[in-house]
Amino acid sequence: MLRTFRHPVVKKVLAIANTLVFLAALNAPALGAWVYNVKRGDSLYKIAEKTDIPVESIRKANNLRDTRIQENQKLVIPTSTGANAGASGWTYTVKRGESLFSIAKKVDFSLAEIRNVNGLTGSQIVVGQKLTIPYHGNESSAGNAGATTAKNNSNVSRGMSVSAADLELLARLIHAESRGEIFTGQVAVGAVILNRVSSKKFPNSISKVIYAPGQFCTVRDGQINRKPDATAYKAAQAALQGQDPTGGAVYFYNPAKTTSRWIWSRPVSLKIGSHVFAQ
Repeated sequence: MLRTFRHPVVKKVLAIANTLVFLAALNAPALGAWVYNVKRGDSLYKIAEKTDIPVESIRKANNLRDTRIQENQKLVIPTSTGANAGASGWTYTVKRGESLFSIAKKVDFSLAEIRNVNGLTGSQIVVGQKLTIPYHGNESSAGNAGATTAKNNSNVSRGMSVSAADLELLARLIHAESRGEIFTGQVAVGAVILNRVSSKKFPNSISKVIYAPGQFCTVRDGQINRKPDATAYKAAQAALQGQDPTGGAVYFYNPAKTTSRWIWSRPVSLKIGSHVFAQ
């Protein structure tokens, strides 16, 4: 029987417990995992077939007692059982009888996107070939996001007009908060800033979001003033072009460093490198 807890304290404790379970799952061997959002009509068996990961491996990674799942549930998909996590996606090994079309259908991506990510001009593949499958929410290859410097006058992206100063500031925040992280993780930090700009709950500009009181410790300690590296500029550009590996997250934090109890109560989207991204 499904029980509903309405007491706010109990609900908060349950939320924190769910977050801890989710983080434990994300810390699978070598952090080889990505997050799948359950769609209508999905079953654990269908997801296992799509991702080429055994049902039992998915069940164990998510601490599931059985195979029951629900729409919009976020599942950790381990990649240590045959697929390897990378900065732009995970690796799929072509099996006998498969075509690029059948693989695209299995992993829920278009033929064009898989061709683009793998540098293919046609659809010919061979058994044993390794294909990069981008993470959902990171469909555009990072390699296509050219470096953009503050010399540009402006960009129009995500439906907002972005000045050269905004781009520079976003790159500085990314560099300050996530230098040393993989490229996808740096794009994710930039995406959080832009998600806040688009949200009615936060200020409506990049500078106002970044300089909002008490939001980022790198603003308080002056790291925001450091010159960004080329990767930070590329990550800022990728985020501005619409890449969002977080699926709409508006918070991120390092669980090893944060001292905020409140942030642990936020619903977790996924973990990339050292950062947890939350709604």
